[in-house]
Amino acid sequence: MTVHVYNPHVNIQDLITFLRRHCTVTIEPSRNLDSDGIWDGKWTVMVKLKEDPAAPDGIHHPSSSFSVGATQEEEQPENEGPDDKLDQVTKVLQEMRALASVMEASPPPSLGNSRAGRGLHGGGRAKPTRQPGGGRAQDQREV
Repeated sequence: MTVHVYNPHVNIQDLITFLRRHCTVTIEPSRNLDSDGIWDGKWTVMVKLKEDPAAPDGIHHPSSSFSVGATQEEEQPENEGPDDKLDQVTKVLQEMRALASVMEASPPPSLGNSRAGRGLHGGGRAKPTRQPGGGRAQDQREV
């Protein structure tokens, strides 16, 4: 069984305790790592499902979504692959492209400054200059 953990700080013993209420844990949970050795937020745990004579197939199945303490976990069947990551990356890239196209189509925001054409700082600060004999020349604007 694969358990997706939304909170990476969930106590693994809490997860094991919950699972033992619904099945027999045969091998302790291990972290799923991607090709770069980074944990993907999922635990793989080997379990033996308990019998349930009242169930249509005679087996008790844990809930597909459950909470442990203040966290929420989601069970994923083993046959689901890691294509979810590709879907998530694709979605993020699409959102970034949409944002970029909106930014390109929109004019820059108005700064509420009536001194148009003088740059972001309204023309800069006055900077006095000295003439070669020690006297002051007229103020010059730095643009």
